[in-house]
Amino acid sequence: MVAPAARRALRVFIPTDADPAVVSRLRALSTEVVVCARVPGIAGDPCLHAFHAALRQGALPFCCQGSENGLCIEGGMTLAFEMVESLGRVDARLDRLFVQVGGGALASACVQGLRRALAHGVLARMPRLYTVQTSGAWPLRRAWEGLRDRIITGTGLTDSAAAAAMAGEERAGARDAALDHARSHRAE
Repeated sequence: MVAPAARRALRVFIPTDADPAVVSRLRALSTEVVVCARVPGIAGDPCLHAFHAALRQGALPFCCQGSENGLCIEGGMTLAFEMVESLGRVDARLDRLFVQVGGGALASACVQGLRRALAHGVLARMPRLYTVQTSGAWPLRRAWEGLRDRIITGTGLTDSAAAAAMAGEERAGARDAALDHARSHRAE
């Protein structure tokens, strides 16, 4: 709806099993629909592969994948603002928040929004955050494990002690170095 209103062409990459009602609506909005089938032997999401190919050809990203479009972080923050506002209207509080994630951008955005609400006194305390991923596609867990391993290499710590060590000041140098590495080696 945004693209036609802004008089912009929009090409959408969808999987072969996309909901027919969604496909029909996209076509009704004059969207160029590109159906992306899996190719045997090529790992990953075929829609994302097609999206990247379009970017290499000069397309502008308009998506909800945090690593592809930083503007979607603000949308995730807005979800957090709306949760806090809705809870405030019924005088309820948020103890736990479960967020389905891929790479973690939506969870990060929600935390940023909740922190702003906390800083402005709209939220009494931060809820405990639980990220949820499927067992077959868990890039956030993979990233966490890589970070953890980089921090505790050579320490002999067990997994349970690793989390405490990563938060503690005694490992601050290793933690900061691992985070610097992660920022500059995003593909890892």
